[in-house]
Amino acid sequence: MSPAPISIGAQDHTARAKFENEVKRIIETGNRAGVLWRLLGSLAFHEHCPQMGYLQAELGRAYTDIDRAAYQSQAKEIKLKIHPTASRREAANLMIQHHPHRLVVIDPVQPETIPLGVISSYDIVAEMARADSVWQQGK
Repeated sequence: MSPAPISIGAQDHTARAKFENEVKRIIETGNRAGVLWRLLGSLAFHEHCPQMGYLQAELGRAYTDIDRAAYQSQAKEIKLKIHPTASRREAANLMIQHHPHRLVVIDPVQPETIPLGVISSYDIVAEMARADSVWQQGK
């Protein structure tokens, strides 16, 4: 008899593959930008011990996020950017996925120019608290 899941629940192969592919994309993007990401947590275990990676699925462990770290000296290169027409929901999803407290709003035509603005996690929380917010409508 297999043990009961010890996280948010079992994950099918497709869901696990999405996380694993996103890790590869993040690492490759970082490499091209000169950022050396250090993968942490369950996805690091899967990447560095592929012959044992099946254990996490077998034990019912689900991927929930992508934990990583970089050198402080690379902080300038690690800015999450968002398009000015992105929704607040898209901004919140980026923050949930990558754990920043701010997103830089860029001009899609001239992304290397001065940023158009910044969205902070406080902006998202304030939006969530509004009575007419999409987050409140689900109550």
